[in-house]
Amino acid sequence: GHAEISQNEFDYLIRCYMISHNHGYVFWEANALQAMSEHLLNEDDRERLIADNIPALRIINIDKVADSLLAGNMAERSLSLFENYGDEYQIAGALRTLAQCYWNIGEYQQAIQYLEYSFDRSNTISNAPYLIVSICEQLCLAYSAIDNKQSSDHYRNLYLDLQEET
Repeated sequence: GHAEISQNEFDYLIRCYMISHNHGYVFWEANALQAMSEHLLNEDDRERLIADNIPALRIINIDKVADSLLAGNMAERSLSLFENYGDEYQIAGALRTLAQCYWNIGEYQQAIQYLEYSFDRSNTISNAPYLIVSICEQLCLAYSAIDNKQSSDHYRNLYLDLQEET
């Protein structure tokens, strides 16, 4: 079922992280961190994955953050690695993941800040319409969460227009 698939994916991501971290493969280290972060966004998955992967996560959690903050920590580390690597597409994606981490803990203003930054950066990437669509969708939801109807509608319309184009 879902738990088994999720654990199998997490196993591969842990291995990818360990190999890339130990050999200086920054791009793959950042990708593994970002993907692990995304796996930890769902509360049920997070509790199970953390409980079932304690030894590996002790090694990966270099900043010794609380379990509830691990997804955000991994997303921040991923973003930093992608910024050093210089890949605009990956930076925009890492910013979106970091925004999801803030969204999950109810920090909507912080989520919006990262989504806006991601949106601004992703506009330089003309071949990434799906990324831009997902960022617009999240911005629409985030602005709605703080009762900013005008901004929410703006990103909803952008989202719908882009979705139609793609």
